[in-house]
Amino acid sequence: MPTRKGRRHLGAAPAWALGLGLGLLPARSAAELQLGGSLGFGMTLRKQAGVFAWDWDSAREDTTLAELKLRYAPLAGLDAFVRFGARLDAAFQDEEAPKFELREASLLFARAVRGDSLGLRLFARQPGSLWLDHGLGAPVSPLALGEDVQGLRAGLQGKNGLLLLLAADGSGSFSGAEGADERLLLLRFRGDKSGRLGLRIGGTFLRHDPAMDPQGAGVVRRDQLGVDVRAFVGGVLAQADYSVLTTEAFFPPALGTSPPTESASFGASGGPLTEEMSEKAALRAELRAPRLGNTRWGWVGFAPSYRAIGAEHEEALLHPGPEPGSPRRGLEGHRLEAWYELPQWPVWLRYAYDREVQFRDASRRVLRQESEIEAPLLQDVGGRVLYTQSRVRDETDGNEEHFNDLLLELRAADGPTRLRAQWAAFSLDTPERRDAFILEGGLRLSSRLQTLARATWARVPDRLHRSFFVAVQYWHLPHFEMALQYGPDWIGDRSDPALDADVLTADLRDVLRLHLRGWF
Repeated sequence: MPTRKGRRHLGAAPAWALGLGLGLLPARSAAELQLGGSLGFGMTLRKQAGVFAWDWDSAREDTTLAELKLRYAPLAGLDAFVRFGARLDAAFQDEEAPKFELREASLLFARAVRGDSLGLRLFARQPGSLWLDHGLGAPVSPLALGEDVQGLRAGLQGKNGLLLLLAADGSGSFSGAEGADERLLLLRFRGDKSGRLGLRIGGTFLRHDPAMDPQGAGVVRRDQLGVDVRAFVGGVLAQADYSVLTTEAFFPPALGTSPPTESASFGASGGPLTEEMSEKAALRAELRAPRLGNTRWGWVGFAPSYRAIGAEHEEALLHPGPEPGSPRRGLEGHRLEAWYELPQWPVWLRYAYDREVQFRDASRRVLRQESEIEAPLLQDVGGRVLYTQSRVRDETDGNEEHFNDLLLELRAADGPTRLRAQWAAFSLDTPERRDAFILEGGLRLSSRLQTLARATWARVPDRLHRSFFVAVQYWHLPHFEMALQYGPDWIGDRSDPALDADVLTADLRDVLRLHLRGWF
């Protein structure tokens, strides 16, 4: 995954991380110091239509020529770890010998105090340290500040709750300019009560100082305060969270003291709750029963939920959802999802009803229904049907649109050999109907050698799109990997390839790629 910040070399590493590498901790026995190292290579050779020149595209690979790991545990509960690596692309960029850069580092102290556990972690380039346990969704994604994140995580956890402090910064800006660091401060409290009613109550305070150009206008601080409740009883989970956002903005003298003109707003509220709530508040609630029933009558599950998000409530530290086009603020609506599994024949039925009103950047009402069935047909053959109905009404001009989509899937597997076919039809019974057909398969030739192939056909109005991809892969993990492929592998690379937008727009390209990577 591409990094969001510029890479940090050894000379710019934090002082405490250098201390780990230089042995500033008191020396103990040799058994407590673990050293590790490896040498490796990685490269990609490409040839594409329009260029037809062999391109050594090694800069896009995570190519490491040499790596050094040190782990030091001088005391019980104290652990230090650092990893350095020399990258091949650094040699091309700097036109000199490859430099060792800091890959990751941590200093961890863990101790039990009267039955409670205390943990302190200093970390660099470990985005997983931003992980947060939070009911309906944490306000921070682990990669919110990029991979070049460093900071402190301190937590005290006991039988009755958790107290957490998290401070981190992104170690630079998007452009690499100095003095534009992105910082994050998070305080989290959670109280737990066990028993027949499993109850959990939490509170979170988040302060975010985003990276920005000092000469331009923008938000310089976001403060978010939230509370969340979770209860579990009789196999049913109920949870809700409410958060309020306050922002502080900077406007250069040329813009005066008022914010620049934004896009037209279609209303201050859109539903019964958003009319009463602050425009910078958000409320989410859900009931979830994952599996209720028995072997005689089968199993049923349901998950009704409600969401009301104000027009000015921002979630800047979250990645886009599975539907990037849908709004993330200025909406209110409910969703009901239910499923049923037959007791004797493993047939799975699911139905989802989603209705919401959008009122910030548009004034529309959206209704979406999904019906799905999945069942085995033969011993090694299974099928799946997904039918989606959507209705979008524009409240401004009264225009209403209907969309009906259908997805059929047939899959077969016999040991390592697998085959899957998918057909999807979008906007049925309309002149804009589009069809997509996918056929993909995999065959394992030996324990380390396999071949993959995918063919796609898509019919859109007045056009037919086709593509083909085939690859031969040799994996001798974790030491060596090799792949030879032809065709664009990004067309149909979703879990449901027929629903990939690239299938409806892209065509076959003359792409030949050889990938090699090894470690010693």
